Amino acid sequence: MPPFKENKKPLVLVVEDEPDMRQNLAELLSDEFTVLTAENGEKALRTYYSEQFSLSAVLLDIRLPDMNGIEILTKMREINLEPDIIMLTALSDVKTAVAAMQEGAYDYITKPFFAGDLVATIKRALEKKDYNRKLSDLTDRLERERLVFEHRQLLFQELQMKGKVEGRDINADEKTLFHFPVLTEEDYSYKKLKEKLEKDVKTGIEPINGASILIAVGSVDIRDALKNILAPAYKLEDASSGKEVFERLREQSFELVILDVRLPDVSGLDVLTKIKQEHPFSDVIFVTGFDDFSSAVSAIKQGAYDYIVYPFIGEDLLLSIKRVMEKRSSHQILQRLIEKYKEIYLSFDYRAGLFKQLFAKRKAEKRRISMDDFYTFFPEQKRGEEGEMVDFPDFANETELEDFLRKHKK
Repeated sequence: MPPFKENKKPLVLVVEDEPDMRQNLAELLSDEFTVLTAENGEKALRTYYSEQFSLSAVLLDIRLPDMNGIEILTKMREINLEPDIIMLTALSDVKTAVAAMQEGAYDYITKPFFAGDLVATIKRALEKKDYNRKLSDLTDRLERERLVFEHRQLLFQELQMKGKVEGRDINADEKTLFHFPVLTEEDYSYKKLKEKLEKDVKTGIEPINGASILIAVGSVDIRDALKNILAPAYKLEDASSGKEVFERLREQSFELVILDVRLPDVSGLDVLTKIKQEHPFSDVIFVTGFDDFSSAVSAIKQGAYDYIVYPFIGEDLLLSIKRVMEKRSSHQILQRLIEKYKEIYLSFDYRAGLFKQLFAKRKAEKRRISMDDFYTFFPEQKRGEEGEMVDFPDFANETELEDFLRKHKK
């Protein structure tokens, strides 16, 4: 288990050889992140190694005095794959960008860059990391529950074999002990479950005619240009004012709203606030001709996914939309996995209910519940010979039994 270091803010390593740029980046990020800096590749790798379990992200300049950025990226990925690495460069070199992405860089930002874009990129990386962490946790939990499921199958198989030896059929009460109508065997396989959910979500979020996007921009020319970029991949509606935005949102739901910062009748930031209050499941990307730092930071803090300043190339917008859809897909998959996991926990409650019935029946017959009875219902509670209970506790009433079961619900 890696050492745990408490850190109130996400930790970011800035690797930049130019002193002024390094200082500017540190100051820009300091409000929301704890920042470490390195001026060359050697120090960057030492810091990365020592802080690998605490780091959330790395900003890495492509050109450093002692080492090539791609080489540093490769070495960092060999040390630890967890921290996301964002490349910074003054060169718009497609081959270098492709090479960086192929080596595992999360993103590639060209200088001079807009400060809001940089902060938004880091936040997207952290959001992805949080999603992966939750999936990993659910993987472990589902694997434990799968083992419980398989154990119950083996117990039932043993009961069937004993029945054959004794020359009798399994009766309805015995079948009930092992029949829990919750998940299928396939659902207990995390890999198969995730593949199935990804397929279901992809079908739901990207139908044949594409996701629904509302283009809310005051300029007719810009609206038409955006439509040309996005059609026919997406289902498009448009609005030229804040009033029309909310009329469209009342008529239907949209996966994404492409929103101008300045609309004729209202500020785009005010529209964003209302969208997040009344339509929290709609994502928002700002497109604007105003390269205003404070507006960008406010937009991202209020929940906008991205802030794009035009003139921009269509690929930039399409890439941002693609990431929005991937994020939405990830969230839906995670939510469905959580729902499945809740169903598994319901199975414990179901078993507990049956067990209480058996407890009441044995009590009426003045017979005790045995540990074999308990493990038949809850095989996952077995802890090996050293941790085994010899006898099941003799509870005076059902309340004491419920307290006992509650303590054993993992």
